[in-house]
Amino acid sequence: MAEKLESGLTVLFTGLGCDVAALKSFLKAKGTDTSRLYTLDLICYGSTLQEVHRQYIANLESKFKSRVINFTVRYKKHGWTPPYIFAEFENGRKFDTDFYASDYGKAFALYARRPCYNCNFRGNNHQSDITVGDFWGVNSKMDGWNKNGVSIMLVRTDKGEELIRGINAQEFSIHKTDAEFAVSHNGMYHKRREKLADYDKFCEDLKSIGLHKAIVNHYGFMKYYFGSVKSCVKRFIPGRIRRIIKAVMRVI
Repeated sequence: MAEKLESGLTVLFTGLGCDVAALKSFLKAKGTDTSRLYTLDLICYGSTLQEVHRQYIANLESKFKSRVINFTVRYKKHGWTPPYIFAEFENGRKFDTDFYASDYGKAFALYARRPCYNCNFRGNNHQSDITVGDFWGVNSKMDGWNKNGVSIMLVRTDKGEELIRGINAQEFSIHKTDAEFAVSHNGMYHKRREKLADYDKFCEDLKSIGLHKAIVNHYGFMKYYFGSVKSCVKRFIPGRIRRIIKAVMRVI
């Protein structure tokens, strides 16, 4: 990175808040001119453990007897939500599953890397020129709605303004919105993860008995299996139908 900037190249760096802060600290210590550096960070829930990712991929490769060549946890099978895991294998086979119903998704929702619980790069301490995340507060009656997802872009610096002005409005749909409203629906802009009481035990189980059994141990057998079925069913019943069912059950 320093070499690219020192050679006169213009660089756009994208990462998590801690990544941007670390890069800027490194370049400052090195004395690198950062006038050509533009930075973008993501509103971050906290990265899950690398071992979770490693084991999940290894389990898939064992099951499908082939190397994973393409992998995402934000596959839009049915639109913006729920997110799906999608994997493509060297032998041509493909796999997808509801992210939050998977062991990977459950681990992500529960456990982050240790530094994430003490993250300082939140709220006004984001170090980037632009902060990007999901616009969870948007709805179908608002400008810019898209069933496949809408992002918020919080411009923080003059460099950020420069980047926004350079976006081709013919290729991207950009609308101004109220920043406070957008952030109010994305709590992780300000908040950091809170560590669960069984964090250390999960880490030990992850290494000793593997991802699947570690997650089952956290939930308990009955809750893990029957809770997953209930969650999947609820995701695919339209909200209007769920409300009708609830109303009928109250009458009964």
